[in-house]
Amino acid sequence: MSKKQNNLGDTIRLSDLRLNPRNPRTIKDKKFEALVKSLADFPETLEKRPIVIDSSNANMILAGNQRYCALKELGYSEIPKEWVSDASNWSEKKKEKFVVLDNVDPYGDWDLDILKEDYDTEDLLDMGVLEEVDLFEEDMKAVEKKIVTEEIRPYKRIHFLISFHPDDYEKIQNELNTIASIRDIEVLQSGN
Repeated sequence: MSKKQNNLGDTIRLSDLRLNPRNPRTIKDKKFEALVKSLADFPETLEKRPIVIDSSNANMILAGNQRYCALKELGYSEIPKEWVSDASNWSEKKKEKFVVLDNVDPYGDWDLDILKEDYDTEDLLDMGVLEEVDLFEEDMKAVEKKIVTEEIRPYKRIHFLISFHPDDYEKIQNELNTIASIRDIEVLQSGN
């Protein structure tokens, strides 16, 4: 089955749908690539979460602008009608609200423990569920907690980093020499 033609029955041409020029949500780079990959691997998700349009406003997309772009990126020119839902019977206020609410999930958070236990990290990254930074930050929190609760020992030495303008070098050098004369003080210098 070609991506450009399908045998699922009635179809809608993507060219008949119109991106919302005032869509408040954007998608870039890695997240868009993850969405494209997700739809390439599992296009049937659109049966359960269709692109929502307003047929009374030239088929403008209310929800699914990024999915529409991902489908175009994948080479689709037509999609099954089941992948599109019409909200033209809603009030203008309801449509405006939906454009925002469809893109917001203020009600829940990911349970990272379950995700890490039940899913492969690479799959989660491919799906765009987690960014590498999110995983890194959570892992670092766990590491920091372990260090603080189990492994921190009082430091025998404290280190300072001093950054200054090169014009102040002589003045700073004199002060560092004074500090270095204190017993057990070591002054190391480097420049960049």
